[in-house]
Amino acid sequence: SIVSQTYTNWECIIVDDGSTDDSAINITEFIKEDERFHYVYQNNAGVSTARNTGFALAKGEFINFFHGIVNNTRSWACYLSCTVFFICFL
Repeated sequence: SIVSQTYTNWECIIVDDGSTDDSAINITEFIKEDERFHYVYQNNAGVSTARNTGFALAKGEFINFFHGIVNNTRSWACYLSCTVFFICFL
């Protein structure tokens, strides 16, 4: 999990590409006490635009992206639609 990383100098940008479910509520509740996470909502423009949004906001030197549904366990990430995660190592 991104939260469980032992390296602590990172940021995670979550770009919500127009989800219509409870993603925004779930994400903001989950990240509210960890300032390394940043949530951005945009009207649905597709995964390429969502990636470009995340790259534009990233402050890190090294950037990797993840898709919202990363496995099939019952975690909050599995319920997100149209979301791209970026982890940036500062």
